Amino acid sequence: MKVALVQFQPVFGDVAANIATADQLLLQLEAAAGGAEMRAAKKRAKNRAKEEESAAQQKQAQHQQHQQHQQHRQGEEAGSAGRAEAAAAAAAAGADVGSNDDDDDNDDGGRIGHGVDLVILPEMAFAGYVFRNRQEIAPFIEHPYTGPTASWAKATAKRLGCYVQVGYARHDDDSAAAAAVGATTTTTATTDENSNKRDNNNNNNNNNNNDNGPSSTSTWLNSVCLAAPTGDVVHVYDKHFLYEVDERWAAEGAAFRCVDVALGAGGGTGGGGGGRNGDNSESQQKQQPPPPPKTTIKLGFGICMDVNPYRFQAPFTAFEFARFHARARTQFIAGSMAWTLNDDDPDLPGLAPHQPLLSTVSYWAVRMSPLWDSRVAEEEGDDEDYDDGWEDVGDGGGGAEEEDEKDKKEDEKEDAGTAATMATTTTTSGGKPPPRPERVIMAIANRTGGENGTNFCGTSVVFEFRRGRRPAVLGMLGYKEEGVLVVDVGDL
Repeated sequence: MKVALVQFQPVFGDVAANIATADQLLLQLEAAAGGAEMRAAKKRAKNRAKEEESAAQQKQAQHQQHQQHQQHRQGEEAGSAGRAEAAAAAAAAGADVGSNDDDDDNDDGGRIGHGVDLVILPEMAFAGYVFRNRQEIAPFIEHPYTGPTASWAKATAKRLGCYVQVGYARHDDDSAAAAAVGATTTTTATTDENSNKRDNNNNNNNNNNNDNGPSSTSTWLNSVCLAAPTGDVVHVYDKHFLYEVDERWAAEGAAFRCVDVALGAGGGTGGGGGGRNGDNSESQQKQQPPPPPKTTIKLGFGICMDVNPYRFQAPFTAFEFARFHARARTQFIAGSMAWTLNDDDPDLPGLAPHQPLLSTVSYWAVRMSPLWDSRVAEEEGDDEDYDDGWEDVGDGGGGAEEEDEKDKKEDEKEDAGTAATMATTTTTSGGKPPPRPERVIMAIANRTGGENGTNFCGTSVVFEFRRGRRPAVLGMLGYKEEGVLVVDVGDL
């Protein structure tokens, strides 16, 4: 599986310009695919020319043989010489069939494309993020399926042949539930106190109107949509934990979510293999290898503040977001961020634009401790003595330490003890939780630059988490870098 993270500096309030920037960056993927496509097309043309030349030579040899057969009546000696000449011509023609005396041995069979399965863009990628109130953001509240962001995501997913996740501000819609069809949806355990706070916050965000369709009683949400290669929005997730900037206009989403997503066989292979070039001829189909089988993975959504303690009031070690995905057995977490930059960060002085902010990378890794630190249980209150002072990841290598026997025993104990919890979160057989995934990938797409006095820290990153091992960083972008990071995370 390959993931592509798009990091750029949006222009506040200019949706069209930001969409153009995203398109420009994604052209890197399509240009790479186009180069491979051109080489493959030239190779196919060259092979066809060889086949045609070989057929012509064989036809010529047969004609010569026929002539020699006629000449045989005129004399045995002339006939023998003619047969020898025809045989030599036929041998020469046969030697050319299937020959490959250049660098074209490694034929890709015409299966070309960028190979990306999922593209992730930042939180509220096109509208901007730091809005002062509901009145200011009102013109940018979108319909969840037909607004400019969703329309772009659908068109881009179909063009690239992969899934696309992008953040936007939306109003609620009666058809929103349709996006969750077939999803494995779980809910977080929320205390009564937090629930009351959430209800009070949501009740304050039910007025205003704009041309995009929200009524005076609609709820506005900070969300991401997931568009499939078919060109449809298949899932919408609403930010569950709001940052102070969100609370000015948005209501909280109902719960963290994990859904089943099918990759492969046209469902996000990104391989373009079914006539992306419009060539569906029999010869083209014969050259293409069969599509890969579908693989269903558990995909979790996250938006920025989701990874933090609720309203920064819950205990740091509550790990609400990470524990949810540990219990749900999520395999891949797609995070869209508008993570802010701390101008007093000691790592900033002397940091080049292409260098990542390692203090932020370390913090994100620590917030996901239940996925990799064997001292942190899936349920709050069951932890061993926990020290959250995990050191910086250094150069991003993320050294892996093998589990010891104690870690393995603790894993077995936790697996046995979570059956009751899993009964309320995912479907299981016999009341037992499904096994932990061998590893969990988390990909975070953050924005860079700044707007309205707030700066963002970039540093988009792909993590690999394995239980009992230090997190591994599979790829990062710099804190002021604009670009697309493509990482092959392997099979899940």
